[in-house]
Order: sequence, then structure tokens, then C-alpha cells
Amino acid sequence: MKKIAIVCSVLLSHLIVAQVPVYKNKTAPVEKRISDLLSKMTIEAKSFN
Repeated sequence: MKKIAIVCSVLLSHLIVAQVPVYKNKTAPVEKRISDLLSKMTIEAKSFN
């Protein structure tokens, strides 16, 4: 029973981490964070006007 609880908690923790966007993940490399953020931004948001 304890093994099932451990497996479930590990799986749930991976699901929670997977829901955090890369650009918000402080442990991800800066290049990947920037690339992820830019891919989610609209052209209007990327403009400097």
C-alpha cells in the first residue's frame, strides 16, 4: 500500500511541474525560458510601441 502511495505522489508531482510554463521555471536555462516566452507572445506584445 505504501508503494502505491509513493508512486501516486511521484506521478502527481510530475503532473504539477509539467503544468508550469518553461518561462516561469527558474531552474530552466535562460535561453529556453526566453524562447518559450517569445513563442507565447503576440506580435503586438513583442513590439516596442
